[in-house]
Amino acid sequence: MNISISVIIAFAAKTLTAAGIAYALLQLYGKKWLETQFSKKLEDHKGKINALFSRISKIHEKEFEVLPEAWRLLQHALGLVSALASPLKTYPDINRMNPAEFDGFLATTRLNDLDKKALASASDRNKFFQERIFWYDLQDAREAVNAFHNYTILNKIFMTKELFDAFKAVDDLLMDTILEQEIGTEAGDRSMTRNYYKTTRTQIEPLVANIEVLVQERLHHAEA
Repeated sequence: MNISISVIIAFAAKTLTAAGIAYALLQLYGKKWLETQFSKKLEDHKGKINALFSRISKIHEKEFEVLPEAWRLLQHALGLVSALASPLKTYPDINRMNPAEFDGFLATTRLNDLDKKALASASDRNKFFQERIFWYDLQDAREAVNAFHNYTILNKIFMTKELFDAFKAVDDLLMDTILEQEIGTEAGDRSMTRNYYKTTRTQIEPLVANIEVLVQERLHHAEA
């Protein structure tokens, strides 16, 4: 079969034209497909990055809430424990009160009704009040330390390990002090009740000072 050169050339031209069109279409739509896929993946990554930054931001926001409150609870607990263990307590001279003054005192004291009746009938009202009010002060101090303890435990995940360990060290010492005060008072051992101030100077005060620095660093105090 004889095929003329012109037919071959025409066929080749058509084939090349079709191939060119196909290539052009592939370039056009293939490029768009690649761009679409790239844009989709880019948006996915942007979403993940934004979500990560959002979580980090929320953690820092929580840290700014947690640390000042933990510091406040620490100071409150420390103040009550210090007052409980202080050898320089002052008390009203109830024995020298006249009936009107004594009635006014009873109206404002924290003693419950049963203890108020016992105080009124006590031969030495000063002694009874000083011994009894200790247990009220002890309960207040214990509740404050427990509140501080529970708060730091519940919010541990928002603290650095160094900061939580520092809070825990003070927490342990405050709990030990309350126990010493309770046992020492029940046993009449004044050496145990006086031990707190030695503990404060040598152990608690440096820890609290270190916590203050750590909290300020986390809250970027120097940049404020």
